[in-house]
Amino acid sequence: MVSSTGAMDSLAAQFGAQLNILDVEHAARAQINMDELASAFESYRVTADSPPTARHMGPNTKHHQLVVVFPCFDLMPQGADVALEVPCNAEQREPPKKGAFFEHNFPDVMVRLPTRADVVHATIPTFERKNLLESMVERLTLAPGFSTLNVVSYFATDLQITPTYRFQLKTRWVTSSPNPLFEEEVQSIEVSAAEWSEIRTQGAQVSWVKLLESHVNRATDFSYLRVLERAKKHDLQVADFDLFACESLFDSAPLQSVNNVLRIRMSAKGVRRTMIDDEQDIFELPCGHQFMCNETHLMCAMSEEDCLTAKCPQCEQKILHSDTDFVRVAIVHDRRARDYYKREREWWKLATARFKQEVIVSPSSHATRFSIKCKDFRTAIVNARKSFRLPATAMPNEINFAGYPETIVICDRLVQNLSHDFQSMTVMGRSTMGLLINFATQVLKEYTGVQDAADIWTVMPPKYRGFVLAWFYRTLVLAYYMVKKSEQQLGQMAEDLFVEKPDDSIKLGYKLDSAVMGKRRKSMSVHGTFGNVPLEKTRIPYHPQSSDWQKQEQVLM
Repeated sequence: MVSSTGAMDSLAAQFGAQLNILDVEHAARAQINMDELASAFESYRVTADSPPTARHMGPNTKHHQLVVVFPCFDLMPQGADVALEVPCNAEQREPPKKGAFFEHNFPDVMVRLPTRADVVHATIPTFERKNLLESMVERLTLAPGFSTLNVVSYFATDLQITPTYRFQLKTRWVTSSPNPLFEEEVQSIEVSAAEWSEIRTQGAQVSWVKLLESHVNRATDFSYLRVLERAKKHDLQVADFDLFACESLFDSAPLQSVNNVLRIRMSAKGVRRTMIDDEQDIFELPCGHQFMCNETHLMCAMSEEDCLTAKCPQCEQKILHSDTDFVRVAIVHDRRARDYYKREREWWKLATARFKQEVIVSPSSHATRFSIKCKDFRTAIVNARKSFRLPATAMPNEINFAGYPETIVICDRLVQNLSHDFQSMTVMGRSTMGLLINFATQVLKEYTGVQDAADIWTVMPPKYRGFVLAWFYRTLVLAYYMVKKSEQQLGQMAEDLFVEKPDDSIKLGYKLDSAVMGKRRKSMSVHGTFGNVPLEKTRIPYHPQSSDWQKQEQVLM
């Protein structure tokens, strides 16, 4: 036997070839040791959540990493009090709970700024003192590197009404031609609340401004919990005071539906007009015109589409048309997405528990194997990745590893490797996890330009290994569920396919062929009657054979 790493290196050259290098049967024929694969997975699992001791960048890296730290209490003047904004839209949001969304995906507050050149071709820029926060950050696009933006908002005195914002930018440039004189630099700036508001307004569509703002105003569960965590480390009393104040705000005025949003926008005049058929409530619309509508009909009978397209009958201006309206509608949709995520999360718990019990067995020589079509395993990979997408109020999309370019490249390569739709492949728990991890490592080596597999995870974000592990584990859980579901459906079909009457034979035969082989013309299915069969043999069971799945018949045109 050869080592799994060496064999995978040789097999990796066949990414575009016919060989499915994720199939444990193919791996065994290539003399890859299954025990070594399982051990590699276990080693990877143990170290997945441990940050690397050093951070590097690959030769192909063409971005600058900017990490936001807020609140950074080291920047506060002596005697000042920290100023924390009320969490954005707290009245319509659920109270954030630790562990509800971030079990395997708790990254840094980081944004990647595209640079003009990669590490190999970039040079360290000459130091320039900047007086604007925007200019300080914009300068980072000159070359790859690591930067940390420390931020704090504070009240210097008890008489201060609006907070002051202090920023400190620490930068370490990373290029192929290091210059110790300019390699590291620090810049600081302080702005008023009005200036900070202007930065947020003008940079509303800029990635780093959006991330910074969502963290400062705690617009997501992620940012709220991160800020609370830092506050607890600095001053437990400050953290407890903020926690108590925020808990009374969260979910105090939820928006149950878009009908509720429309009702809020239509100001009630406090009077009712009795009509012949029913009582009508009189509302004043945003355009100033009055409108008669039965409130029960508005809240219970109108569809979401009706509410979104509702217009003033006089001037035809849409009732829901302002930014505030759109934010409220988005909050309704987000709450719906959160509810869906919670239900899905419970399903993942049950499916994972079954997978652990039935498949993840030690030692690997006795581990459960199962067979699955390449197209189904491909679907499992894609859908497992999608399952890590979170609602907008849970985590900013910019920092979710599921959307990282590296993740997309790994996913695309896996899909390419599984191009033979109906070809079967064998999956074996920990060994397949080892194959998937080795596959991802090879892809990342090519993508980043790093030659040594051991250094791959030093050029990726600290928590990225944990995400990759969770993604592949969910892939196997979903693949196993798909196989078991298919087996259950076939078993149920076999139980139901007993011929009671001779006249039903043709119908049942066609039903079976359609279900197992796919829909086709009736003329292709020719069955005889069972008129000469003795009475005691009129119940004829059908047992699916492996050849049924491989049979291909030409459809007559």
